[in-house]
Amino acid sequence: MRTVRITSIAFAPRPVDQFTDVLLREAERHPGIILLPETCAGEEPQTPGGPMYALCGRAASEGKCYVAAGMYRLVEGRRLNSAVVFAPDGAVCGIYDKAYPYWTEFDLALPCTPGAGPAVVETAFGKLGLPICFDANFPHLWAGMAELGADLFLWASAYSAGTTLTAHALNNHIPIVTASSYPDCQVYDITGERSLHQTGRDLLVTHVTLDLDRRIYHDNFNREKLPKLLAERPEVALVREMQLEQWFVLASCDEGVCVRDLAREYGLEELPVYRRRSRMEIDRMRP
Repeated sequence: MRTVRITSIAFAPRPVDQFTDVLLREAERHPGIILLPETCAGEEPQTPGGPMYALCGRAASEGKCYVAAGMYRLVEGRRLNSAVVFAPDGAVCGIYDKAYPYWTEFDLALPCTPGAGPAVVETAFGKLGLPICFDANFPHLWAGMAELGADLFLWASAYSAGTTLTAHALNNHIPIVTASSYPDCQVYDITGERSLHQTGRDLLVTHVTLDLDRRIYHDNFNREKLPKLLAERPEVALVREMQLEQWFVLASCDEGVCVRDLAREYGLEELPVYRRRSRMEIDRMRP
């Protein structure tokens, strides 16, 4: 699915009953995904069947959408800081556990256990990478999610990170949408540019529409193929020239057209794929 509508609900720490109405009201708008901040249910670890699971499952099923909620989980006596994703049927469809908890999380009465590492969650909109807060400081984690095929990063956090996220969007060419307890919401394009930053005093609801089929390419081995693609498929547009980087961005004005597939038919190789292939092939040449 090319276009996704995301609702970021960002808020300062509060009891669950103080954001329940907002969550359910936003679910009634039927977005594609609702994103909640890190540990939005507080320090108490949650378990399946508990009130936080029930609330998020209800919001997802009533809204026929995905809900990505940051919460502590209790798993076999261990505390994990997790992003739990609920599917449109209300069931949990994937979980990512924070790989790099912040230092104070190890001082909790039940210390936080680091997650296993990169993971993605499959949805109708593609694969979600869900790094959490302090994970922003570890580029290899984001790269690992990109290697697993992430199409979109949803970042729940206690702080904003700012230009740190610019680097992750730019280096992986994957868009980022955030929800923090600052509270704020930021959106980063595949070019690394921040296209949106909204802040609030207490609770902030931000509606974002993303075209996940915007694709980025290097001039290398692609530029000479581009005129034929544009001439024969006018529904594909060259929407951005980045001359200093020697990159360009393609998008479509037709919801039914997939730029990724069409460009591949014409022999164009996406920039992340080109970088990965170059790295692997050149590394094999080393003595």
